[in-house]
Amino acid sequence: MNKNRVRKSIRRLTTLGIGCILLLSTIFISTGRSLYQIKMKKDEQNQLEENLYDLRGEEENLSAEYLKLSDPAYIARYAREKYLYSKDGEFIIRIP
Repeated sequence: MNKNRVRKSIRRLTTLGIGCILLLSTIFISTGRSLYQIKMKKDEQNQLEENLYDLRGEEENLSAEYLKLSDPAYIARYAREKYLYSKDGEFIIRIP
């Protein structure tokens, strides 16, 4: 009878040990996945913040260009330089 009790105890302890190992493994794997997802989200956030910074700079440049385009003298000069328009009697020589 003692041998049966010892065997049952060993089986219970073995089953409990395997259960604990499986539980801990599941917890570690789940934690690892969560940490990996957090890292990926932080990397994505950093990339989006860089894009936001670039877009804000572009917005400032476009706002400045918009203000310049409200000046008729700037528009005339811009058209002459960009599209090679000239005033009457004026010759355009483009030097690269």
